[in-house]
Amino acid sequence: MKTELKNIGTWGRLHYDFLYRNNRTVINVMRLNGTLNNYLAMHSEQSEKQA
Repeated sequence: MKTELKNIGTWGRLHYDFLYRNNRTVINVMRLNGTLNNYLAMHSEQSEKQA
């Protein structure tokens, strides 16, 4: 299954890479629930606000 990651930003991509290396189960569960893209976009947005 290929994940379509759209509009997740730099920090979202970095967080995805971290999850991919350390906990793929979380990615797979979020993929099945359809929440992965929104989660990564939200994470990126919050990280940019803090910077």
